[in-house]
Amino acid sequence: MEERKRPKGCGTSGKAGDKMDSLSDEVRQDIKDAFDMFDRDGKGTIELTNLKLAMRALGFEPKKEEIKKITAEFVKDDKSMVAYDDFCNLMARKIFVRFDQFR
Repeated sequence: MEERKRPKGCGTSGKAGDKMDSLSDEVRQDIKDAFDMFDRDGKGTIELTNLKLAMRALGFEPKKEEIKKITAEFVKDDKSMVAYDDFCNLMARKIFVRFDQFR
C-alpha cells in the first residue's frame, strides 16, 4: 500500500482550521487533489470560475447564491482568485456540516 503524505498548507486558524486538522489524511488529500486539478500554474490559487467545479469534484453542488457568498468571504482582490488555504477551510466547513446532518 502506498503511503500518502499529509497535504501541507491548509490553514489552522479558527474553527475551520480546527476542523481541517480533524479530517482524515485521505479527505485532506481529496481536497488537495480537487484544488490541484484547477491550479494549473501551481501558484496556490484557482480562478473563481473553477471554484464550482472543484467543489463538484468533492461531491458538492453549490448554488449561484452560495458562490456569491463564498466570493464575498474569500476573494480578497479584484483578480477573482481563491487561495488554497481558503478552499481548504471552506471545504472542511462544508464536510462537517454534511457530517452533522447524518448524525
